[in-house]
Amino acid sequence: MAETKTKKRVLNAVMVALCAVVVFAGAMAVTSLRDSDSTELADPAGSTLSASQTDGEEPSDSQEEFATEQMQQELDLAAGEGVGSASGSESAGGQAATEGPSQGAAAVEGDIPAQTCTIEVRCDTVLDNMGDLAPGKSSCVPANGVILAASTVRFAQGDTVLDVLKAASSATGLQLEYSYTPGYGSYYVEGINNLYEFDCGNESGWMYKVNGWFPNYGCSEYQVYDGDVIVWCYTCKGYGADLGASVEQ
Repeated sequence: MAETKTKKRVLNAVMVALCAVVVFAGAMAVTSLRDSDSTELADPAGSTLSASQTDGEEPSDSQEEFATEQMQQELDLAAGEGVGSASGSESAGGQAATEGPSQGAAAVEGDIPAQTCTIEVRCDTVLDNMGDLAPGKSSCVPANGVILAASTVRFAQGDTVLDVLKAASSATGLQLEYSYTPGYGSYYVEGINNLYEFDCGNESGWMYKVNGWFPNYGCSEYQVYDGDVIVWCYTCKGYGADLGASVEQ
């Protein structure tokens, strides 16, 4: 009986010891796991970052230098557009600012100062003779009879009335046709704005006057002077009689 009690006591002691070992081992495992998790989260060299860390990441020195250089390039480009850089439209803009006289002005050479005159083109008389106007020509006659309003033209010494008319036509895109007449040794204006001689009767055509006077010689022979007022007029009757002029003047 006493031997049986002794065996039970030994068995209970062994069981208690085993339980203690199991509890101790479990405690060590939990401690090891906690240490491992703490080490992984605290590791600054880890390759995995959370979203919040990515958003708040500080740029490296190389990234800051790249951003600064890119901004400087954009500023340089913007400045180049203002001064006319060597490429693209900037260069064209710089050249446009240094172009010479306006289109249509007669050339002025040497030290000869530029001179100016005024020129006007009218066909008022046609409005009173529309019944005689050739078919399809009504579009060439403005409602007020003014084809070219009084305009100022620069010219050089020695330029003629024809030179001034050519300059004005070139500047405004006005249609002009003229031909050389060997018998008179001068040029003759046949049509302006597609309105030609004989388009409004057998006596119709273009004439010119300077300062109110109708010269009796060709427009390529009449030299213009500073301040002259030139008017090209279309006559329909009497070779200028309806304009207050005649070929005998």
